[in-house]
Amino acid sequence: MEKTQREHPDDVADADPVPRGLRIGAAYTWRLLVIAAALAVVAAVARLLAEIVVPFLVGVILSALLVPLAALLQRHHWPKWLAILVTWIIALGVIGGLALLVTEQVLSQLPRL
Repeated sequence: MEKTQREHPDDVADADPVPRGLRIGAAYTWRLLVIAAALAVVAAVARLLAEIVVPFLVGVILSALLVPLAALLQRHHWPKWLAILVTWIIALGVIGGLALLVTEQVLSQLPRL
């Protein structure tokens, strides 16, 4: 009759010498390093193409901010192209008005400077 013994994991010669917690930590670390490297590459490309990326992002932000007004006009049965056109005309008018206001303030205060 054979006697079977339970072997403790530390007694086994081919047991993994790296603790489980360390393996989990290493797995998360290499994933974080890959993500950091990808973000660094994206940042480097964005820096090289800043003349293209910055206006593109400004346009995306402006478009995202104007969606609610265009959606409101479309809910009031305006054609989609007309709602978008009117929304952009209003936005450009507001931006132009603010630029005019700032310019007038600077010009009026210029003699004091």
